[in-house]
Amino acid sequence: GIVHFDVAQDGTLVYAERDPHTDELDLVWFGPDGEVEPIGVQKEQYNLLRIAPDGRRVAMSIGPGGGRGGDIWILDLATKASSKLTFDGSSDAPVWTSGGDEVLFRTALPAGTEEFRQRPADGSREARTIVQFADARARGPVGYMADGSLLFWEDGGTGSAGNVLFLPPGQNGDQAQPFASTAAIEIQPA
Repeated sequence: GIVHFDVAQDGTLVYAERDPHTDELDLVWFGPDGEVEPIGVQKEQYNLLRIAPDGRRVAMSIGPGGGRGGDIWILDLATKASSKLTFDGSSDAPVWTSGGDEVLFRTALPAGTEEFRQRPADGSREARTIVQFADARARGPVGYMADGSLLFWEDGGTGSAGNVLFLPPGQNGDQAQPFASTAAIEIQPA
């Protein structure tokens, strides 16, 4: 991390401590007119929010992010109730399926590998593994084709320069195909 400090002529050290509340974020709506409307939920370490296709729920990662842990939560925008979807402290990057009934997410495993898993948004079934990877890289699911046939993800891991890949149905992670793979960094597609 970054530390801001200085040393006085007499050897006194002065430094700025990290604010323990810097990761506590508010969720708000920004209207087309620039108006800000608080959603009305408590501050948290929100990361990677995705609005459901029906517009009534938000899938989000709550935790430090950046590969340092977290869990997937579902927020009901009408009631402001949140429900925890994962309980491993190692999941992030939620993406809704096109029908809005399930959420795809990345899970870092203790062995140093990772998986993409998918679980019903209501938590009615355990998560199932969609893709297993033999190594851990900076991967993040982006979404499916509207018909569910192809899974897209960004791969920011070493040697990939930030590419977007896709996986044909029935294939494993080692059989991914490049969708956008150039010397440029192709991450965070809309």
